Amino acid sequence: MRYYPATLEQVEENCNPYYIGTLQFSENSNAIVQADTEAEAIAELEFALIGAVEFAFKDEEPFPTPLPPQKGEILVLMPTLVEAKVLIHNERIKHKLSKTELGKLAGFTSAEMQRLLNPWYKSGIDKLDKLFFALGLTLQFSLLGEAK
Repeated sequence: MRYYPATLEQVEENCNPYYIGTLQFSENSNAIVQADTEAEAIAELEFALIGAVEFAFKDEEPFPTPLPPQKGEILVLMPTLVEAKVLIHNERIKHKLSKTELGKLAGFTSAEMQRLLNPWYKSGIDKLDKLFFALGLTLQFSLLGEAK
């Protein structure tokens, strides 16, 4: 799973506390959110992360791997399904394939490819697996940490 570093700061203005979060995607790219509670700010940071993925996909740019977290930063989770789509997208860009070309290799129509590579769309992992196979790759899952 990918976690992207972010800062979260509580600010008070006119006796009204709120939170400002800054999510760092790369050295040159970030998103800033504001929310009333810490939980809302974290949810907004997660939303901003998926939004940034969407923009990278539309711009046909690779989405960067996370920067190493610095002391005091929180980590914002990229959902596993979105991470799988980022891996496919970045490999597609690396191989200089259009969405349509990759779709043909995997047996999908252009419309299906638009949905499959949309970070907001809940694609079936089996369909993404076909895209990995078409790229000559295998998606592997593993668990880290201790069982409780």
